[in-house]
Amino acid sequence: MRKDHPFLLVDIGSANTAACMAERAEEGTLISHASRTSYKNVSGAQTEAIAAVALTGLKENLSRLRGTTPIPRVAHVFLAAPWYAAHISTIASESQRTLRIGQGTLEKVIQDYKEKRTKSPAGVEIESVVSQAYVNGYPTSISRPLHGNALRLVLYESEADGPFLKSIAAALRAEFPGIKTIFHSFPFAAFSVLRSVRDEQSFIFADVGGEITDVAVVSRGSLSFIGSFPLGFLSLLRSMAGKGSVADAASRLSLLAKEELSASESENYRETFRKAMAPWMAEYRKILQEAGLLTPVPNSVFLISDKEELSWFSLALSGSESPFTVHPIPVTHDFFQNKIRLGDGGVYDAFLSIAALYVLEIANG
Repeated sequence: MRKDHPFLLVDIGSANTAACMAERAEEGTLISHASRTSYKNVSGAQTEAIAAVALTGLKENLSRLRGTTPIPRVAHVFLAAPWYAAHISTIASESQRTLRIGQGTLEKVIQDYKEKRTKSPAGVEIESVVSQAYVNGYPTSISRPLHGNALRLVLYESEADGPFLKSIAAALRAEFPGIKTIFHSFPFAAFSVLRSVRDEQSFIFADVGGEITDVAVVSRGSLSFIGSFPLGFLSLLRSMAGKGSVADAASRLSLLAKEELSASESENYRETFRKAMAPWMAEYRKILQEAGLLTPVPNSVFLISDKEELSWFSLALSGSESPFTVHPIPVTHDFFQNKIRLGDGGVYDAFLSIAALYVLEIANG
């Protein structure tokens, strides 16, 4: 990658969009010209119109990049829920004799698997990536050819709505003519970055968006399960606000998380919070029980959400009696600050940091 042509990174979620420039620097990954735009006038009853609102938010982000130099040649767009669909498959191949297994073997096994299965008509494929490979039962990156007779691959695949992808690409070309657009799903990037920068090889991560929560289980370095449910921080706020102000509910909830309410207010509001969180907690436990049928469920959970909202769900899980969540780890906005450097207009942002580290340190080496 040429240093004078940074990548454009775009993050599209269910409650906001963000964009920034990112490039590799001597002292780490450099983020500059970052901005985030929240969706306006969208409620749970209006989510069918969210695609148009998301595109408007994206265009606002891109307009703020106008005039920054140099002009990016490539845009990496990261899609969070509900903009993608993903599934995980395990592919096994065995031979009675010992074979030389390399990257070409992986590609052939995956190609054969895809040719034999029924293709899903749901959307356009955006990723098909091996999260872990095992030769004779041992995990390996197969960075060099190995010898064995049993190969098992854990394959992560994602797809998205074709017209929506075209709309995003068109918005990018309108601002930056000729730019190349590459799409990713956020969960695989989060898995790759967390596995790379942390000591934990088995963990959960939960991406709590505005309307949807994604939950993934990583077991022994492999992305073993992914699922979602249609509740997020906006769902929580609507429940807490009732007929009142959502903004007021958010403010009081942040004060509760910071322990800045009086003792009586805290006691009363904590009960309101517990009741409003109950549907989310029930769905969270349900999805981990589903995961537990397929893979061991670890005790550590990385929580990923917007800055203020992160404290709300950290509070909920810290007080949870669920055996699945004994060790919540909030991925704060500055969680990766030892690897991220800020340039002109740069800010610490967990989502953009994950995107930047994935593109510049993992996916492209």
